[in-house]
This record gives sequence, C-alpha cells and structure tokens, in this order.
Amino acid sequence: MISLIDAVKEGDVETVRALLQQGANVDERDREGHTSLQFAAMKNRVEIARMLLDHGADLHAESIYGYDALHYAVQDKHSFIEQMLREALRQESIRMQFSEAWVAMDSHQIAHVGTYPALGQKLTTVFNFESRESLIIVDDLKTNAKAITPVMSFDEMPKAMLEKALQEFTQRGGAADRDFVLQGARRFIHRPK
Repeated sequence: MISLIDAVKEGDVETVRALLQQGANVDERDREGHTSLQFAAMKNRVEIARMLLDHGADLHAESIYGYDALHYAVQDKHSFIEQMLREALRQESIRMQFSEAWVAMDSHQIAHVGTYPALGQKLTTVFNFESRESLIIVDDLKTNAKAITPVMSFDEMPKAMLEKALQEFTQRGGAADRDFVLQGARRFIHRPK
C-alpha cells in the first residue's frame, strides 16, 4: 500500500483522503523528517494541504533541516498555501490562549468556558438551574474533537462551585431560587384557603 507521504507527493487526492479516513498518521515523516504537510507545501497541493490541516497536521513540525511547512510554502512561492498556513497558525494561536469566562446562555443556564493550552482542551461547564444538573463539553484544541460528559446532579457537585455559578448567573441578570439550587428544596407558595 502507498504511504501518505507518497500519495501527497504524487498529488493523489483520493488516496490521501482514503488514507486519512483509515487513520493514517498525518504527521508521518520521511528519512529527512519531512511531513506530508511539508510536501503539500513544497508541491503546491492546496486541496491536500487543507485535508491534512483538517486532520490535525502539526503546523510546527520541522524537518531535520529545521524547516516547517510555512517555510517551504514561502521558499517555493506558493502564496495560496502560505496564506492557508498563516491563517491556520493564527487560528491555532487564538485557540491556544488561556482564558476563562462566564457566559449567560438563557433564562435558566450559565456556562463557564475555560481554554487551557497546557491541557490542549477547552472545557465548557454548563449549569442548568432549572433541572439542577450540569455537564461538561470537552473540546480538543488540536483536533477539534468534542466529547460531552454524562449529566451530573447538583447534589454531586461541590457547594462552592454551585455558589460561584449562581453568583455569576445573578450578576448577569438571571434569577434562580438559591435554596433549590444549593439544596434541592423547592419553595412552594402557600395560598390562603
């Protein structure tokens, strides 16, 4: 069977697509440390470069000569691939910045969104004050793969975490019954008979 690098060198788009779908190592290297993305940049294989990037090709991988794919695109004056790689690097830079924020979602939910480059993950914890449940959405910063944890009851969560989420929710204009959120005790309105 042909290797991914050889398929890229030949410009065989369909074979590259098939190999990637079969799980080929997108960052496989030849004897000189060149990757498939570097060969796509050298040979101006635009569609293949896009597929490799979409499959998480390492933008920073260097050959034994110390050059990455962007260097080869610039050196060989392949301006479209150069722009594509620069945009991919810009997007990666945005994804890789550490940040944390609270985001009001609707009348009964708030989310804590944290981007953690050291972990390679973005974690979004959604707090639903109506159902007293939470879940976490995990985004892989390199591959963009997404996973969602099973729903967790507020009863299983640290009280301090719930208090912080409730505080952030109310600061953003949300309204929730504190006792219900923290203890599960609904307040009932008693009507006179």
